[in-house]
Amino acid sequence: MLFISLLEDSRITVWHFSLMAAIVHSKVDRNQNGVIISRKQLMRFARIKSIATYHKYIGELQRFGYIGYYPTFDRYRKTSIKIKYPSTILLQL
Repeated sequence: MLFISLLEDSRITVWHFSLMAAIVHSKVDRNQNGVIISRKQLMRFARIKSIATYHKYIGELQRFGYIGYYPTFDRYRKTSIKIKYPSTILLQL
């Protein structure tokens, strides 16, 4: 459901899709509808090398309404990302 919605959205590029796949795939400190993960880990999972690229596309996913992005700005604490789109994919994780 979530990925079908992403594919049908004309604003979504391969980088958005890669980030969403990394968020859903991540099993690091999962909570109910999202993950708590470091930017570095998420960039590695999504195969993104540039911090600017990461911030651009994670910000767009937030503006498009797919995620809630709550950065910590503390290098020792992880970022919280909530998936806003209800999906049965999350129940299978």
